[in-house]
Amino acid sequence: MSMQPLASPSQILEQRLQDEWIVGLDYPAWLARIHQRQQALQAFTAKGIYPRILLVQSDPLEFLAGLMAACLAECPVFWGIPVGEPLNGSRF
Repeated sequence: MSMQPLASPSQILEQRLQDEWIVGLDYPAWLARIHQRQQALQAFTAKGIYPRILLVQSDPLEFLAGLMAACLAECPVFWGIPVGEPLNGSRF
């Protein structure tokens, strides 16, 4: 009995696009953000560089898009918890 190869994260995402499996999520906006973030990461991964991603995002759509893009690019992801507003309005 031979084992079938596991599906890649991108294959799984493509299979699940027709299903609304995350309640309350704006799917077109989410997919657009995933593709934007994938393009940004592709500049690194095309050179064989897989950056470590620190993901700190209070917006659920942005968080999920960043997480999915990092997973699709096979980059290590570290989650942070945003607390309050940054000092002096600066952004990290």
